[in-house]
Amino acid sequence: MSFIDTNGVENGTLLGAEHGATRVFIFRGRAVPQGPLAAPHRHGGDEAILVSRGRLLIRVGDETRAIGSGEIACIPPRTDHAFTVVEEADVEVFGEQGMGEFVTVQDADGSEHEEEIFCA
Repeated sequence: MSFIDTNGVENGTLLGAEHGATRVFIFRGRAVPQGPLAAPHRHGGDEAILVSRGRLLIRVGDETRAIGSGEIACIPPRTDHAFTVVEEADVEVFGEQGMGEFVTVQDADGSEHEEEIFCA
């Protein structure tokens, strides 16, 4: 069991493998400046984004919506999503460790296929 004091963490991982968690992570971003935050992508696991200050414009699947303080966007597995900060924001991202990210790769012959990539 781990008890973690997150009060001093402005930007970074609040909970992850380094804390003994085996399936979930929580990442915090404070004072995230206005502008694109994540280009369209999708994962194999659940993800949730909590805004505690500011505003984000979030696209989940075919729906786009602005969310602000106290709101959460819940993103199902394998659903395309992207987000832009429209007003400097404090956010926390909750997700599944090792879920990878699916990207579309264009082959030399012009055809496309999906690949799941993982970053260490």
